[in-house]
Amino acid sequence: MLGSHKEKGATVFKVRDGESNEEDNKKLLAEYKLIATMKPPVGDAKSWANRTTNAINAIQELVDKKPGAVERVRGATECSGCHNAHRVGGNK
Repeated sequence: MLGSHKEKGATVFKVRDGESNEEDNKKLLAEYKLIATMKPPVGDAKSWANRTTNAINAIQELVDKKPGAVERVRGATECSGCHNAHRVGGNK
């Protein structure tokens, strides 16, 4: 998660900014599928499943080249909502 979300030029930000390529999109999709199998560090498992499923569906639309997918990915991967619900210590 750190490599694809936290570092400068991280995959998630390239995807959200519409600057990603097909490989980036597939990499992020695979990462979210893996994240979805994990137990949330804190918070409700149903919320975790809902958030990861929404992200997976939006990224899949991007991989499938559907119109408006970047905007859906941007909304589904919004950092603070997930961090506040599931990250130890919130969005620090």
